[in-house]
Amino acid sequence: MTFDILKFYVLSIVFYSSYAVINKLLYSANLIKWLLIITIAGCLLKIFLNFSLIGSYKQDGLAISTSISYLFFFICGALLIYNKLKIGIKDFLKGLLFNLLNGFISYLIVTLFSSALLGSDTMLNGLIKLFAFIVIYLVNSKIINQKAVKIFANVYKDFRNKKIATI
Repeated sequence: MTFDILKFYVLSIVFYSSYAVINKLLYSANLIKWLLIITIAGCLLKIFLNFSLIGSYKQDGLAISTSISYLFFFICGALLIYNKLKIGIKDFLKGLLFNLLNGFISYLIVTLFSSALLGSDTMLNGLIKLFAFIVIYLVNSKIINQKAVKIFANVYKDFRNKKIATI
């Protein structure tokens, strides 16, 4: 039963994490009134979907309604940023698509090689798979020369230089 619910929740992770960034951007742009409107509308949508889906899908309906409400938050927030702040959503969506594709490819590589090399599922094998996924994901990002990797590297260098300067 938990596995079925998690299948629906996994759909919402991308939208939830993207909306978390959008939410902070809206706060910093002082669009709090619009953020409140989006939040109220999203909560009402969630309540409506809960009552609509729980009868036929039970606990899966709750998970589906959560995923749909996070999708709603993401779309409304992205449209608000595009309309009010005139920030190009195209670059954001390209980055999101790249990261999803990179994650999927990294997952496939880890899954294919781990089943052949590691054998049974143990906690140690799970940690090895996680570490391999992170390494493959980062190597893919570096090979493609993704902009976010450059930004992260620059932020890390600045942080490191400031830390060394204060010592």
